[in-house]
Amino acid sequence: MDLAPLTVLNGMYTVRRTLEDSSPFDFKYLGERSDDGQQVIIREFFPSPLIRRKSGKTSVSAKGTNQQAAFDEGLDYFAKESRALRQLSHQALPQNYDVFEANGTMYRVRSQQPSMSLAEGLRSKGTLPEKAALTIMMPVLEALHEAHEAGLYHGGISPDTIRLLPDGNVLVTGFRGACLQLARDLDALDDFVRPSTSAIEQYTPRAEQGPGTDVYAAAATICMMVTGKELPTAKDRLSDDQADPMELLVQDADAFTSPEVRDVLLDALRVDPSKRLQSAHDLRTTLEHASTRYDSEDDAYVVVPVEDDQGPAEANVISEGPSDNDGG
Repeated sequence: MDLAPLTVLNGMYTVRRTLEDSSPFDFKYLGERSDDGQQVIIREFFPSPLIRRKSGKTSVSAKGTNQQAAFDEGLDYFAKESRALRQLSHQALPQNYDVFEANGTMYRVRSQQPSMSLAEGLRSKGTLPEKAALTIMMPVLEALHEAHEAGLYHGGISPDTIRLLPDGNVLVTGFRGACLQLARDLDALDDFVRPSTSAIEQYTPRAEQGPGTDVYAAAATICMMVTGKELPTAKDRLSDDQADPMELLVQDADAFTSPEVRDVLLDALRVDPSKRLQSAHDLRTTLEHASTRYDSEDDAYVVVPVEDDQGPAEANVISEGPSDNDGG
């Protein structure tokens, strides 16, 4: 049971509505700051297998003694992740998180910036040139490197968790390493698998997840941008009886202009974590060296507001930036 609209949290945030990208382990709300009316995104730690909220109430309670112990451990994961995120400083990461406890659980709040998800942009555009895809992903990889250095990993990089800002910058949202840790403890990882971007270690509670997991997801996201296709799942790639469908897809994609970029992406997409590129920094630098077209000074895409029948909601499309001499 999510919080009702107009619920006030910590004396300063008013819940407006529940957002669709909530998960079985948290609720995500659009809210408003009481002092200045600034829109905010509120994430409430709410692992539904462990706790409940009665209709009309704000406080939560555990479903039993065993569930209380697991919830307390998960709450500790979420608190550590939230406090670590507050210490990070990168233009592609939300700044000034507010973290507080209320109603028997914990909340993480960030400012809401005008933006669109990469997934929305791809629905409007279909595919992006290699250069635009790399322009979007380079700051994402830098932000992931900062997080990994602080002992965090994202756990859900995909077109849904990368947001495009009107000024050409990007924002990495949806950190869920804490929820994944709890889901692993509860053998509930299936709730968090993203078929096209989840690495093989995200399918089993016995496998270790970390920076290499984010490397796989970032490389998969680039492939989705360039090919415009859903990718084979990591499980689908385990068969020894046939060629790797991921390698066939990447090698056959005419949209990649550099064979070296293809090779780097395939190194980052190895199913076996021990054979995969392990560092977001390494993925970024090898992609930059491999691409003959990446130039961070040029605009490879812009986010263009458009009018639609839904009023002032996020109605945007991706438009390619100025063309290069070699075709743009």
